[in-house]
Amino acid sequence: MPEEASTQTKPVEETIAAAEGNKALEKFEWDDGGDDFFGIKDTAIIPEVETVVGEVKKDDAPKSDEEEEEEDANFFGVVPEEDKATPSKEKENIPVVDDGSYKSIAAKMKEDGIFQNIELPEDEELTEDKFIELQDLEIESRVDEAFEGFFQELDGDAAAFLKFKKEGGNTSDFFKVYGQSVGAPTGDLDDESYQEKVSRYYYANVEKDEAEDIDDKIEWLKDSGKLEKYAQKFDQKIKDTDKAQKENLAKQAQEADKAAEEGRKAFVNSVQETLDNTDQVDNFIFTKESKKSLLPFITKNTVKAGKNKYITPMQSKLGTALRDPEKMLILAQLLQNDFDVSSIINNADTTRTKKLKSDIQRKRTSVKPSGSGRTGKTRSLSDIDF
Repeated sequence: MPEEASTQTKPVEETIAAAEGNKALEKFEWDDGGDDFFGIKDTAIIPEVETVVGEVKKDDAPKSDEEEEEEDANFFGVVPEEDKATPSKEKENIPVVDDGSYKSIAAKMKEDGIFQNIELPEDEELTEDKFIELQDLEIESRVDEAFEGFFQELDGDAAAFLKFKKEGGNTSDFFKVYGQSVGAPTGDLDDESYQEKVSRYYYANVEKDEAEDIDDKIEWLKDSGKLEKYAQKFDQKIKDTDKAQKENLAKQAQEADKAAEEGRKAFVNSVQETLDNTDQVDNFIFTKESKKSLLPFITKNTVKAGKNKYITPMQSKLGTALRDPEKMLILAQLLQNDFDVSSIINNADTTRTKKLKSDIQRKRTSVKPSGSGRTGKTRSLSDIDF
């Protein structure tokens, strides 16, 4: 056949083959159980089926269209909306805290023994601040209990010293009182040598007599046969005086600690009252959020400043500022002006105004005339062509 005839016949043959292929596709059926795949024998894939007698596995059971769509969505990381709306079991167990639930949480903590030493208010709703205050009171009570238990394992003087220091007492005052009892003699009042010792101690430390006078008194007691009788009286007076001094020392420390605590509470209440009644001071605005954060910033000892020493965040920030020369100058100027910042604000406004004017002037001078070809001369009405 000539080459030209072959070229003309080829498109016709391709068209017939394509038509037959389309008919085959129309008749094709997806039969997994067939003997061939795409017309090729012995290529059918027959899946292995696990046979379970009397039981149908959940995974092997036929799935509905909805289940297959859900499975596909989960496979591609898409979580259905209903699953998003339904929290997991773990999330359901997480308590949601709001202003109305603090009382129930506190009651649960009381029931579980977390709150042991405090009583919960019955006729008032617990706020966040009150709930935190209850926690602080419980912690302080636990610390007191720990100290008391520790004191019971010590001797009387050691326990008295730790308790005295815990209440803020001065160490020198403690040893001044307890040092006298340490130097006091001990012994049997039936022993004449002890009778003389306790008598001399009494005259020297209670009566504050001179050494010569003490010798004369001891000689008189011996000669008159009254040494034992007076020694018994002196011994009891020494013990009573020592006891009274120690009790007075502890009482002073307790009263000082109580006064300090009342002073702290009065200060906190004063700051709280001032914040409640103050929305603006000069150019400073106090919002609800800032008021809430300022109270612990001023009053709570939460910043560690040394071993077993805590100060407020305000004290910490103030100390840091005073160590910075520039910040110290600013604080000094504020104190010198009695916190009058009007001059500072006016200077800042003046500076901003000058800068704004300078910017405007610079922009005006930088504007160039448009390239219209006109000169800068003013045109009269007669120059205009109508």
